[in-house]
Amino acid sequence: MPTLLMTRPREASERFVGLLQADIAALNVRYAPLIGIEMSEERPEVGTGEHYICTSAQGVGAIVHFDLPKRPVWAVGRATAEAARAAGLVAREAGGDAEALIAEIAASGEAAPLVHLRGAHARGDVAARLRAAGLFARDVVAYTQPEQKFAPEIKEIVGAIVAPVFSPRTGSIFAKDWTGAAPLFVAAMSDAVAEAMKPLSPRLMIVADRPEAEAMAQAVLGLWKAALRLEA
Repeated sequence: MPTLLMTRPREASERFVGLLQADIAALNVRYAPLIGIEMSEERPEVGTGEHYICTSAQGVGAIVHFDLPKRPVWAVGRATAEAARAAGLVAREAGGDAEALIAEIAASGEAAPLVHLRGAHARGDVAARLRAAGLFARDVVAYTQPEQKFAPEIKEIVGAIVAPVFSPRTGSIFAKDWTGAAPLFVAAMSDAVAEAMKPLSPRLMIVADRPEAEAMAQAVLGLWKAALRLEA
């Protein structure tokens, strides 16, 4: 049986595995997060009337962790919006990536000042681009994402590996640290992720139709079938 190799932080990985369980009767899952999540030592300052921008569920986690005021959230996609609503926040959901989020906020005529609760490693220059569009926006580092490595036993997996990879940084860490011999079947969240994974020459790589968990799940299902055929 193929191995589903999850490289996201554990909580996010478990949510994604939950999307697959209805379609794959038996999942052999190994968890190997390549990015950790550590909240910043200092509590982020939130200005009067500021609304939040969250480009990952970790941004919502920072609101909860630091007990920040409950304000509306601009969420990058469905998973982040659901995390915000679960935390009792009003959330507006964008199209799944930073480009769609910036475009939707800029087109909305948002009057409230905005604060992007982001990690130390972030892509898209969200706040700066919103300022360039005439909005009041700033960012604050609310958490860090330390790099992790694969445990030796992960590199020794025998048989096909199906690996959903959700960010270019994760892809870069994966490509740099991986020395395993198992054939890789990669679901890439975006073209940038696929580019980061190219040095590993995956047996098969699919880029998701949309930068959303549901589209990634569909890509994984296709790869799982291909991996099963390889092992038949």
